Amino acid sequence: MEQVRNTQKSVRNRVRLTHDALFNLHELEMDSNFVHRIVTHPDLSVIMYAPKILGLFRDLFISRADYPLQTLSYDTTFCLGDFYLSPLLFRHTNFSPAPIIPLAYLLHERKTMETHAEFFRHMRSVCPQLAGCQNVIIVTDQERAITTAIHDICPELKHVLCWNHVLQDCKRWLQQHGASSQAEVAYYVDSVSQPFAQFFRSSIHPVMNQLGAWVLRPLGLEKVTSNQSEFFNTVLKRLQDWKEAPLDSMALCLLRLAQYHLTEVRRGLYGIGEFQLRPGITMPQWAADIIRALSPYYCNL
Repeated sequence: MEQVRNTQKSVRNRVRLTHDALFNLHELEMDSNFVHRIVTHPDLSVIMYAPKILGLFRDLFISRADYPLQTLSYDTTFCLGDFYLSPLLFRHTNFSPAPIIPLAYLLHERKTMETHAEFFRHMRSVCPQLAGCQNVIIVTDQERAITTAIHDICPELKHVLCWNHVLQDCKRWLQQHGASSQAEVAYYVDSVSQPFAQFFRSSIHPVMNQLGAWVLRPLGLEKVTSNQSEFFNTVLKRLQDWKEAPLDSMALCLLRLAQYHLTEVRRGLYGIGEFQLRPGITMPQWAADIIRALSPYYCNL
């Protein structure tokens, strides 16, 4: 993490050819295989991902037929700069506990359905497993632009809603309608008053098929949250020391973060590092061959 911070500082103070962030972003697109799409008109949107991380995600479904449930999450992060950032996250289920890894990022100027739809359209074209595999779900909040984009572009992808956000929506409605204390809020959430019942019918009942236990229990879930997105949002803000950054520095930071995750996955496959293979998952043959080839060298040190 400290290396990422140092890289950001270096970019800000020394590396830049210019202080034009868009120019630097296009330079990064040409010099790396990380920035894949830049649109500047009518609204800025940038799609970023490391192809090797897409390969890691694909391999989870190719390497075995009985792959465990894959939980994607997608949420928008604020206060990182003069833009929004929406990471699409997955869990590398060959490790235990399964680490959270960003599959791709959308850096965007406005939170429109068209912007999110273009992101999912692009991702579906480069990673068909997003919508073509059975044991995959995606968790989001109820933001209309996101839910509509997923429904329109990836209708086969099982889409469920975060319980925490639904409860927060309920509490917010109650506070706006005179429930002043936490005790009152808790009482009305657990009970049903006539006005609250109307709110429930209009806002929550239409999406019950994305929340109900009858949907989650066949997947082996008792409840579902977007906590992995909330956790990763905190990681991003800590990397920035809770300060805003220009978009080119953010793009370079995300590139370094992708390189970090790739390195940690490789270390885990070699049997070293923080990521530990799940019971029943064996080290790939190529990793075993490398360790076998290096073992005489380490023995002679």
